[in-house]
Amino acid sequence: MKKIQSISEIHQILLDIASAFSEVCDRHNIPYFMIGGTMLGAIRHKGFIPWDDDMDFAIPRKYYQQTIDVLKEELPSPFRCCTYKDNPAVRFCFFKIEDSSTILFDRTLPLPKEQHLGLNIDVFPLDQIDVDDKRVSKVMNLRKLNRLLYVNNPENNLKQGIRKMLRCIIPISRLRILQKEEQFLKSCDSTEMLSNVFGRWGEREFIPVEWYGEDVRYSFEGRMFRGIKEFDLYLKKLYGDYMQLPPESQRVAHNVDASHRE
Repeated sequence: MKKIQSISEIHQILLDIASAFSEVCDRHNIPYFMIGGTMLGAIRHKGFIPWDDDMDFAIPRKYYQQTIDVLKEELPSPFRCCTYKDNPAVRFCFFKIEDSSTILFDRTLPLPKEQHLGLNIDVFPLDQIDVDDKRVSKVMNLRKLNRLLYVNNPENNLKQGIRKMLRCIIPISRLRILQKEEQFLKSCDSTEMLSNVFGRWGEREFIPVEWYGEDVRYSFEGRMFRGIKEFDLYLKKLYGDYMQLPPESQRVAHNVDASHRE
């Protein structure tokens, strides 16, 4: 396998995946949004945050399954839509689009290396739910349980042993945990919030519907992707003074270990 050496090559592959995703969504009038660090990069850098090595998008829940279905049918090779239901390398309740001609080695993934995903983008569901809805706390508890039982740390034998013991005490499969998470959220439609319950920023990712807006496009490395209309309100809520660069000590990539498949 030929190792991918540079972050610029990673960026190019991610851009190609995102462009294929955007084209399929546009063809079917499916609204999507850049979120998190991808939205921040579009505004502050007109593209990738220089040390970042992933891309995040989101789709309203009512379009979510339709999006998965059309992506599985229409994505051009080598791109592939992967969910926890059909790929054991997807461990959470959002889907990924991978470049299957590459392989991304994840040390926390208890699978043979050949089953690891390629370089990929994340696509999250946006649910109409308020932060104080009881279903949110239930989903958060299930997420904690999933991490406790099934997100491995292969460098720590003690933690691996504890996880194996806990899986005997709490006999619930990873698949069942994720199914229950989705079950709690699929019926949510009674609020003016549109929330990324699975995002890393917790309560800050519960956003008024009107902030997302209609089809607003932003330049990202010379390509145009749909983003959040009220980006200033959104980015301030997530990051505070988002135009201020973080200290150099915090400008850290995810240490991606990726190669081209043979």
